[in-house]
Amino acid sequence: MILWHDPFGNVADGKDAAMDVELHRSDDLTTLETLYHRERNAKQHDRYRVALLALSGLTEPEIRERVDRSRTFIQKWVYAYRDHGVTGLAVKKQTGQPTKLPREQEPAFLDMLAQAERPLRGLDIVAILKESFGVIYTLQGAYDLLHRLEYAPLKPRPVNPKKNPDAEQQWKKDAPLFAQSIRRTHPDQLVEFWFQDEARFGQKGCLSRVWAKRGSRPVAPLQSEYEWVYLYGAVNPETGESVALVLPWANTTMMQLHLEAISQQAGADRHIILVLDNAGWHRSKALKVPQNITLLHLPPYSPELNPVERLWHWLKDHEFSNRVYEDDEILLQAVCDMWNTLANHRIKSVCHCSWTHVY
Repeated sequence: MILWHDPFGNVADGKDAAMDVELHRSDDLTTLETLYHRERNAKQHDRYRVALLALSGLTEPEIRERVDRSRTFIQKWVYAYRDHGVTGLAVKKQTGQPTKLPREQEPAFLDMLAQAERPLRGLDIVAILKESFGVIYTLQGAYDLLHRLEYAPLKPRPVNPKKNPDAEQQWKKDAPLFAQSIRRTHPDQLVEFWFQDEARFGQKGCLSRVWAKRGSRPVAPLQSEYEWVYLYGAVNPETGESVALVLPWANTTMMQLHLEAISQQAGADRHIILVLDNAGWHRSKALKVPQNITLLHLPPYSPELNPVERLWHWLKDHEFSNRVYEDDEILLQAVCDMWNTLANHRIKSVCHCSWTHVY
């Protein structure tokens, strides 16, 4: 019988566990926790997590409730650990013809991309491969290489010239220490990191990519009216749990309503460290922060540190674009439906940040 306190706040003795799994090695728990916290890929991240939860004694339905993955996924990877240990959770490398760029040179290539002074386009990548590594790639070949190395063609986000990269790095170092102090102050509560933000959704329309026949020029309606609502959202990137309100304004009164909703969902057993930006209504002296919430403000001009920002972009690109909202009631209902159909696994995927796992 295994008795273990797992990192997700569950204690189990295995007596009711439906999954037949035991430790392969005595240090597997430590190894799995380390891999879990370091993993950047959301799917691989959940493979380690289901193994940890199974070892903690949870049943398959309980694991499914916490991880929001299918029964097949959970059984496949729990039993992969049971049969092969930690190595059984790793994705098998595909074999085939060696790449033009030797595998041992890929880290140097990635470092060069990361240190580029300006955003790189496809032809820039082809030139780097030829001039720095002596290999000739077609444009499509360079795209395939970048996709394999987990790169994607992303639209750059504008950066405020007042942004301070050193302040961002210092904030990342200080945040875990801040979390430790909160845990010491609230030893009887489960401390969780959540991220909060608000965004405006309205009749000022936006367009996004659609599937169409190659060579054609698809059309979509672009509204240009001026009714809007504000969507206040708070998410836990680790679990996908969220709390949202659709409100008419962005001010202290509305922010107070959102804090109270977050507090009510957290309950008395949890304490939320709520990460948010420096908007005036986030720092207002009139704001009454509930006892089970502690605010942690981001450095100025650092929206990249708030994963909710990515969620707004995803919603506007995938759910809100290419449509017309005839009046405020239709607009309000559309925004509510958009959030209510947002699955936990989507929030975890879009808001995933490797550095949040250090908490």
